[in-house]
Amino acid sequence: MITKALTTLKKRLSPHLELSNTRLETMCLLIMGMVNARTVNLSHLACEFPTDSKVESTYRRLQRFFQHVDLGSDWAAPLLVKMIGSGPTWNGFVANFIEV
Repeated sequence: MITKALTTLKKRLSPHLELSNTRLETMCLLIMGMVNARTVNLSHLACEFPTDSKVESTYRRLQRFFQHVDLGSDWAAPLLVKMIGSGPTWNGFVANFIEV
């Protein structure tokens, strides 16, 4: 189940993020971990990774990811818009949100 979700998420994100395969996998595991653990705390997320590695090794992997990967400050919103698409409902939502 986790492998299938990871593969699907990697397929969805790969066209939009210029990351190597291992960094893309780490990003996907981070996203899945945040959803499962409901936190962004790296020490908690390290426990969520479905690997045989030690938690300390996974924690260090997450630290290295953020040390070496710069996605920019505004990478998430354009990615979500590309993935969701822009239809009349979405455009109306964005217009209402911006006016607030």
